[in-house]
Amino acid sequence: MPNFGKYNLNKITKINNFKQYSVRLFLFILVVIGNYWTHFLFSHNLTGLIIVISISVLLFISDYLKKFKYLIFLLPLIYIIFSFNYKNTVFNLSPEEIYFINQRRAYFPNLSVGKIYENKLFRFSFNYQKNIFEGLDINYYFFGTHPRERVGITEIRKFPFVYLPFFIVGLFSLLKKQKFIYLLYFLSSIFLASFFRPIDIYSFLFFPFMAICIFNGFLYLDRKEL
Repeated sequence: MPNFGKYNLNKITKINNFKQYSVRLFLFILVVIGNYWTHFLFSHNLTGLIIVISISVLLFISDYLKKFKYLIFLLPLIYIIFSFNYKNTVFNLSPEEIYFINQRRAYFPNLSVGKIYENKLFRFSFNYQKNIFEGLDINYYFFGTHPRERVGITEIRKFPFVYLPFFIVGLFSLLKKQKFIYLLYFLSSIFLASFFRPIDIYSFLFFPFMAICIFNGFLYLDRKEL
């Protein structure tokens, strides 16, 4: 005799799995579309929009990609290589910066250690470090120009500030589950993008990591657990 109980159980399981996947997909689309950053890219940088959505989707299904998920890291690298512009890198010092270096060096006597310290290499390092810390500043992703505004940069609103608690919860959840691929993607992207200034030129490469963290924070409402 057919086991109708087992059939009904399998049917219920499939329905529950479908509902769970539908909720996850809805939340993912809500995070990717429901922010200022996406709309800005849509009106100013269609290439960037395609890239962030592609990477976000790849990160979203990374659990199913297995070994191929590491191809995600190639996308920002390939884009940066093909759009490389030396004039916008930290290695291209402005006349003002060169003048500043020369003025500082004038205060040190000849053959002084100070002349070694105050040189172009130090300035490259300073600019790169400055970019990294700006990229790591959560303020620029959720609060725009307030409370800190960067000189010479027109800030754009990225994510609504109400997403911040979900980002924190989602980040904690990913780290607890040891899904370090998301964090590795963000770090590799920020180390690459920091070679350019202002860092906003490639800041959209950080979007997938932020979106995945916020998305996982929303999932917490459905699972009620980390």
